[in-house]
Amino acid sequence: MKPRQRRRLIAAGLFCLIAALAAPQVNVLLSFPDQLRVFPGQSFHFDVGPLFSVATIPWDEKGPGTEPSGSDDSSAANDAPITPQATDEYGVELRLLGLLPVQRAKVSVVPQIEVVPSGQAVGILLSQQGLIVVRTVPVSTRFGAEVSPARDAGILPGDILISAGGTPIHHPLDLQGLAEYYGRRNRPLSITLLRKGIEVQTQVIPAPRDVTGPSEAEYALGLQLKDPAAGVGTLTFWDPVGGAYGALGHMVTEGGEALALGAGRIVPAVIHGIQPGMRGRPGEKIGLFGSGASLGVIEKNTAFGIFGHLDQAAMGLLVSADRKAVPVALAHEVRTGKAEILTVVEGDEVRSFEVEIIEVERQSRPTGKGLVIEVTDPELIARTNGIVQGMSGSPILQDGKLVGAITHVFINNPRRGFGVLAEWMVYEAGLTEWRDVQRSQATITDLAG
Repeated sequence: MKPRQRRRLIAAGLFCLIAALAAPQVNVLLSFPDQLRVFPGQSFHFDVGPLFSVATIPWDEKGPGTEPSGSDDSSAANDAPITPQATDEYGVELRLLGLLPVQRAKVSVVPQIEVVPSGQAVGILLSQQGLIVVRTVPVSTRFGAEVSPARDAGILPGDILISAGGTPIHHPLDLQGLAEYYGRRNRPLSITLLRKGIEVQTQVIPAPRDVTGPSEAEYALGLQLKDPAAGVGTLTFWDPVGGAYGALGHMVTEGGEALALGAGRIVPAVIHGIQPGMRGRPGEKIGLFGSGASLGVIEKNTAFGIFGHLDQAAMGLLVSADRKAVPVALAHEVRTGKAEILTVVEGDEVRSFEVEIIEVERQSRPTGKGLVIEVTDPELIARTNGIVQGMSGSPILQDGKLVGAITHVFINNPRRGFGVLAEWMVYEAGLTEWRDVQRSQATITDLAG
């Protein structure tokens, strides 16, 4: 081998060696969080390698303080525990060679929350009465003009149309018949709406339509309405103290827009059939809404699911199911590996099935789709071929903790799907806002390579 070739080979080998040694340190920089939550007394470990160390620093609403809380050598060493200030918030700082600050993270000490994982099938009712206004639409009249009677009367998307002309409305055809009657007489039709829980009265004059066929309606109000039954999902958890609950793990939408669920409720559902999923076509739970009383009210419809409070009678029914409360895992506690889900595949019996968490997105702030899971349970695969519609909200448990909930299935692989982290769901349910928990300092340590 010529000397020049030998030098090039040695240089290439050194470059590869340096790159291999540097790669873990680059990953330390990329994976260092900007926010971190820990439980009272909990230890958290940063694996920062030989070049970095971690030290605690003060933190206020304006950001990190200028002086570290521990300036002696041991507080910033990469093999010693870091003792934070005895406050609810402080910071940690990543330092290169123990001197140069390169990253900072805000640390919040949060209360340990326990909830009861459910898995019960529920029906989502946008309203217990009337029809949901999806949108107002223009009407082309026989005179060549375009008008919007419903919009002009102040009707808004998300309103619940309860009655018209003093008659309760249960189906769009009920309203259409009244529009024809009042339209032919050129009289305004009185409308009763429910808007954010408040009853609203208005009047609409039906517009004469530009009819092209004998079977078409001659008069219209310019409304697109939806049945209040939004479908079947799964109750994720409920709080045995205050009755707050979370379900679905994703937002209820119509045409890409969030639906107003101010008068909505969840009701028991019974699963009487399964349409298995296949590549390119999601499967589905086929369920019927129970005829009994509702379980609770829907108060919030967010990217992390629907949330509200259970009725007192429903809490008594759920308590009789004898399922125990479990801790909610923080985002950094969730790992890849074996887990289980709770869901219903027949009747109303909640059962446990094995799954594998194959990806965890290290999220320091609320965003959706923090998990990727794969169904591995042979019985569930035989029944459903994986994840199907109606499983949304099925709780995911790992190491005795609630870690997340199923949200979506992969269209081209029904055995895999996304999950949302449980930590974000309990925040949306408001469970950390009212509890008077004694918070103590946590311990942050970093580990040498």
